[in-house]
Amino acid sequence: DARYAFVDRWSLIAGGRLLRDEVSARLDGRVLNFANPIDPATGAPNYSPLNEDTSVTNTEFLPKAGIAHELTPNQNVALTASRGYRAGFSEVPAGFTQVNEVEPESLWAYELAYRSRWLAGRLDFNANLFYYDYSDQQIPVLLDDFPGQSVTANAGESRSYGVEFDTRWLATPELEVFTTLGVLDTKFKDGTLNDGTVLDGNEFPESPSVTATVGAHWRHASGFFAAGDVSYTDDFYTSGVLDNDDASELDSFTVVNARVGYTVSPALTVSLFAKNLLGEDYLTSIQPANELATVGDARRIGVQLEGRF
Repeated sequence: DARYAFVDRWSLIAGGRLLRDEVSARLDGRVLNFANPIDPATGAPNYSPLNEDTSVTNTEFLPKAGIAHELTPNQNVALTASRGYRAGFSEVPAGFTQVNEVEPESLWAYELAYRSRWLAGRLDFNANLFYYDYSDQQIPVLLDDFPGQSVTANAGESRSYGVEFDTRWLATPELEVFTTLGVLDTKFKDGTLNDGTVLDGNEFPESPSVTATVGAHWRHASGFFAAGDVSYTDDFYTSGVLDNDDASELDSFTVVNARVGYTVSPALTVSLFAKNLLGEDYLTSIQPANELATVGDARRIGVQLEGRF
């Protein structure tokens, strides 16, 4: 990884990673054939033999390049392009009698970053604009015949782009306010799964279009402190279901957290905290075919004692 200042306030960014990975699996035994679970001749469970010894080796070069410019002593921008990679592997999901080979996933990431500091260092404002271009994206797909289990599929071509903002403001020597905002758009550009699901034009699962947080932290010279935040998550489609139908869409939700406490000494702090203070009811995943769902964390109130040594 290198940075070279070639003219005043301009720098070139360059780097890369060369990696070689080997993923192997030995599968020896038998699995229940869920397509025909009972042997009609004997009435006993119908097992199929499974004897596989697989190994996949890949050598990849992951480059990074960009340019950075210092607008002022307190502001700078950088434009970078980099390649990412996730290794392929093999698996035998529940209910399968054959090995599922998963191809490696690759990604080209393009990012424009802005960093700034204002008001004599009391205000930070940062922003990222990004575009991610995927090939063979690895995605889990839920198995309707085996609740809670999934198989990994490759999605062909896909992309996501968006923008992220974060601000941190020291309003007074005792009070700090912070905000974050993320806006995201995702899309599968092509691909058809083994079950016939066409991905073209569908959104990624677990990818809300808007996320936002507002919070503050107050600390008095006496040692008393208080903090709180409000987090919003927009509608999104559940993990493992790629149809983008109404049954797989989860509603938006807002969660409030709070904490009050006292710093006894630099090494000892005691506080009372509340997670999901208002008791928001929300879901984090669903499996429509089996009428299953995962419920978000309920209200939780507790006392925390923290020591440093």
